[in-house]
Amino acid sequence: MPNAKVWFVVAGDLDRPTGGNIYDRRIVEALRGQGWDVEVMSLTGRFPNAGAAAVSHGERMFESLPDGSILVIDGLVLADMWEIVLRQRDRMRMLAIIHYALAQVRGLPRRLKHRLCAQEQAGREAMDRIVVTSHHMARVLEDDGVPAGCIGIVEPGVDGAPMSRGSGAAAATLLCVANVTEHKGALILIRALALLESMAWRLIWVGSLTHEPATVLALRREIADLGLAARVELVDEIPHERLGAIYESADVFVLASFHEAYGMAVSEALVRGLPIVSTRAGAIPELVPATAGLLVPAGDVAAFADAMGRVIADRALRSRLAAGACRAGQGLRDWGAAGMQFAAEIRRVDVP
Repeated sequence: MPNAKVWFVVAGDLDRPTGGNIYDRRIVEALRGQGWDVEVMSLTGRFPNAGAAAVSHGERMFESLPDGSILVIDGLVLADMWEIVLRQRDRMRMLAIIHYALAQVRGLPRRLKHRLCAQEQAGREAMDRIVVTSHHMARVLEDDGVPAGCIGIVEPGVDGAPMSRGSGAAAATLLCVANVTEHKGALILIRALALLESMAWRLIWVGSLTHEPATVLALRREIADLGLAARVELVDEIPHERLGAIYESADVFVLASFHEAYGMAVSEALVRGLPIVSTRAGAIPELVPATAGLLVPAGDVAAFADAMGRVIADRALRSRLAAGACRAGQGLRDWGAAGMQFAAEIRRVDVP
């Protein structure tokens, strides 16, 4: 029996390298490689809270689809589109990808967050099934009232990659791959590094410098005020092949996130055998075993500094963690396997 056609409803351009976009794009590619007819419907506007014009655009798209259509909807648009999915639920089959819950997002005004969370929940209730990217996120949704039987877990895949050679320098090269946002613990990382001023290190941070301009401005000021400008390099979004070369010459991967629904950059670092210093936030403890990295409470500057300092100073510890990271990376699956599991979730809603 041939696979049904599937429409993927996403926010904006899938080529923009956010974690959610990368996940959606790679799943679409994997499904197409398995013979699925997948059409991507990109909604204009910046979600969530994209505004009336974006919602009207989405409504026109939904209304243009035939009865019985299968929609895979990125969770980022659910809060804005909740009334529309409620109106369309009886004539379509809908599956949502929830990368993270809006309640976990830092920096949103309280009243706006409360409204968006209520709308997100209403949108989730209209779904026939929900896919999340980790067991942690499944527990978050269950705690929020989503029945466990309605949730499927499809963790991201990861590409094979050569082992990192390391910098070969006396100063350890620390690498952070994340958009520069409050959510990713930008100021926490820099303040922790300031406590290690006497140690030999340099930091390369690769990620969007435009996603949260206020956070980027605050980070640049903090770097300057702490006298770290010569040791911290901020690199805006770059093609993946260039990022691979940076991974290859790094010594340690660092990430001070307040929350991670999965941690795709962390998984890429594991595949390359990089020791991890990160937080016990979200799904990171599921991904990083104790043999591969040091994890500390999110937001704890002193603890993060201590963990980085241990890995920088102790080459034997760094070597042991690198070996553990390599073993953990070898246990991760590729995107083809993730696509097959996602296809099974689609088939659960593709019923007569």
